Amino acid sequence: MGCSHPIQSNLPISPATAEQVTAISLYNEESIKASGNDLLKSVEEFQIQITKLIEYALHIKAILWLESNKTCPSVHDLLKDTPSSWRGQVDETDFWGTEFVIDCVPAPTIYSAGPDKVFGTADDIHYP
Repeated sequence: MGCSHPIQSNLPISPATAEQVTAISLYNEESIKASGNDLLKSVEEFQIQITKLIEYALHIKAILWLESNKTCPSVHDLLKDTPSSWRGQVDETDFWGTEFVIDCVPAPTIYSAGPDKVFGTADDIHYP
């Protein structure tokens, strides 16, 4: 069971100490924000790397598709023969919910709109 009365101290708290406590609190708040920003940046970098790996796999499948079918495939075409054990793990969209795009001229290139979900911007991801 917890204590029902506040802990009291006979130590006086000087104005300087109160300012130090405020400064420490602000420093800790900034440190937490910085750590959170670093974590978000790491997560985004991870998502970008995984997107590149997915694009690489789709690129290989697109090359094989073109050899057999002589037409540019859709992402759906490339994934429709995915083993049932992979379904739900391999999707037609990137991490940000945007569908991958395949351009086959002159050779297959796989595109993701990237984190901003808009094609034609600096954060687009493509292979090759």
